[in-house]
Amino acid sequence: MSDLTGEPARTIHRLLEVDFTAKGELKFKRNETNPLPADVVIADEMSMVDALLMCSLVRAIKPTSKFIMVGDSNQLPSVGAGNVLKDLIASHYIPSVELKEIFRQAAQSLIVTNAHRIVNGEFPVLDDRQNDFFFMNKSLESDIAELVIQLAKQR
Repeated sequence: MSDLTGEPARTIHRLLEVDFTAKGELKFKRNETNPLPADVVIADEMSMVDALLMCSLVRAIKPTSKFIMVGDSNQLPSVGAGNVLKDLIASHYIPSVELKEIFRQAAQSLIVTNAHRIVNGEFPVLDDRQNDFFFMNKSLESDIAELVIQLAKQR
């Protein structure tokens, strides 16, 4: 994103200037009394943002600023409480756009096919070892490590 905007990209924690209180509690220097000096804030990977971090981020954005959230609600959820992106999209309170075309994998990619199957509650296709998505059953740690090394060398 930095290449396109000319602005530095950073984590939300760094953007908000993470700090700690005397008691060792997490706090941010950027907040409603010391807002971000930005007219536009773009946050990527929003599926991983929890409710507390979202609250801190929104408080630090000036009311006159634009806030653009980018993310895939079907990707990794936040570790902390809240499914912020998914809930915001489902609320229809804010406008959202769903992109349908995938550019990172080929159209025939089993990664894409299986991602759609999993989202639809279907079991992924596991029987094609020549493709980019396959399953190999190993139970011993040594066998798993050996297999990972072998696959890394081959693929």
